Amino acid sequence: MPTADQFVRERARAREKSPKLTTIQHAFVPDFVSDSREAPLMALGTRLEVGETGANDGAGDGELPLARLWQELTSGTCTIVTSSFSDTHCYLVTVPAEPNAARPIAARARRILESLLRGCAQKNISYDLALAPSTVTLIAQRALASMGWMSRPSRANPLLMLAARAASEQDETLSGTLAMVIRAGVRLRVVSVTRPELGVVGRLPGAELDIVRSLVEGHSHADIARRRGTAQRTIANQIASVFRRLDVSSRAELIHRLSALSRAGIAGGAQRLAPESCDIANGALG
Repeated sequence: MPTADQFVRERARAREKSPKLTTIQHAFVPDFVSDSREAPLMALGTRLEVGETGANDGAGDGELPLARLWQELTSGTCTIVTSSFSDTHCYLVTVPAEPNAARPIAARARRILESLLRGCAQKNISYDLALAPSTVTLIAQRALASMGWMSRPSRANPLLMLAARAASEQDETLSGTLAMVIRAGVRLRVVSVTRPELGVVGRLPGAELDIVRSLVEGHSHADIARRRGTAQRTIANQIASVFRRLDVSSRAELIHRLSALSRAGIAGGAQRLAPESCDIANGALG
């Protein structure tokens, strides 16, 4: 039976050989309502056994505050294995770290990463900390890599962005649905939240809504253009239109705006989020 660390290394090697393993295709998820636990893990390439959990062990299906998820990821007590999307949900799959193997992210790196994922502009963070923008990006990417996320902060799963904001604001009300499964003898945890853009379905033109969905999933302008069979300039113009409509200037801001509108049951861009403070220079930066 493999250890959790061996499992994580196995998944990293698999991602290097076949990056598509980290993205679940909609064909694999015909019915998330009937079986929401197995679907995101089909990307792991094996049949899953739904894990049995004790009634009092606190590890069964239920709710997980996203602030707690962020604390566990940044403290190194769990690692991201993969992430995926269905038509209605965003998923993260994590595995617990081996005993005494946790490697916490340094306080300074954590604050930088949190600020980027909350939607703070990179240039503002660079100015506050007197760092080059490339250094800010590098620090954030290394912090994400230590969690198991091998991509830029700007393309992070919305769950990570929401978790970072929940932790920063000490918001214990923002939670994800939690399920446990067993794969190759290793207990995996599946955390999911409703896709943030569902609150504006029917309120945006079809083309713009499709682009918003692609942005939520972390696709680049070039990816979206290829999928839609159009020019990148056209996609850039449509994204600019969406950003103006929702009064945002980045993907991170877009995700937080959509999430806030969805949670409040508000469609459209009439309501504004509370202003995001990006002055991290006065924070506890180790």
